[in-house]
Parts: sequence; C-alpha cells; structure tokens
Amino acid sequence: MSIEENKQLALRFIEEMVAGNQERVKEMLTDDAVLFYWGDFWFSGRLTADEYFTKIAKAGSGRFAPGNSASGAPYLKIHIGEITAEDDRVCVEAEDWIPLPDGSLMNPQFHLFFKIRDGKIAQFKDYVDSHHLYLGLGGGDGKGPRPGRQSNIFDVTHVITGGGPT
Repeated sequence: MSIEENKQLALRFIEEMVAGNQERVKEMLTDDAVLFYWGDFWFSGRLTADEYFTKIAKAGSGRFAPGNSASGAPYLKIHIGEITAEDDRVCVEAEDWIPLPDGSLMNPQFHLFFKIRDGKIAQFKDYVDSHHLYLGLGGGDGKGPRPGRQSNIFDVTHVITGGGPT
C-alpha cells in the first residue's frame, strides 16, 4: 500500500473505533495483530484484539458508557492533529472529548502508532495522557489488577548508553 493509503487506513480505524464498530475494526487487523495500551492501568499492555476489546469495553462501562453524558452530547469525539507516515508506519496526534455524567469534560491527549502489513494493521499502540485519564476515572480505575509494566518497544533497533554522572 502507498503511504497515503496507510494514512487512510489509520483514519478509518479511528472512525470505526469511535463509532463502536468492533467487527469492522477487527476486519482491519491482521490475524496476529498486537494492540498496546500505554500506562499502568489494568487494561494496559500488549493485547490480542479480543483481549483489547474486552478490556476497553469494561473500562468504558458505567462512568463513560454511551448515553451517560449529562448534556446529551455524543459520547465521544476525537480531534485529529498531525498525521505522519513513512514506509509501513503511521502516527496520529489526537485528543478525546468525552462528556461525563456530572457535566464535566474529559479530554485526554494521545498519540496513536500504526504498523501496516498487507493492507491491514499489524500493530496498534495507544499512548494516552494517563494522568488525565486517571483523574477522569475518578482517581482510580478499579476494574481489575494492574499488569506488570510492559515495554512499548516491540523491536529494539538501537541502544544508546550514557556514561553516567561525572
């Protein structure tokens, strides 16, 4: 696929996620796709598509459930910033706008990374403003135990070592 086609695939993926079309999203993934949610939350780490959607659905239940907005506004909208692509990789700047039941707004900023293979998404990494998300979750996530910290780097390409204090 061309770089422009990869960018369009990434945008379609985001559109389908926002619309809640899990089946369409899964169709955009390779069979061995890995989805990574950054941070120390119980839903963080490297996940299969099924694990990801199960955990994200659980994370969104209750406080962020569709229709829970006090204003009646749409549950979620995402503002997209810069989109950068090279070879089989696409990076997207974004910010959520999520109305909460108490009338306040949660709008974590985040960065999405996509790795494309054979016209499908093989890797998806979601780097979110975790402190803002933590506060939006009411100061805790309370949906399960936190996994051990996992690296966001799937393939180490360089190691840079410093000399330490002088």
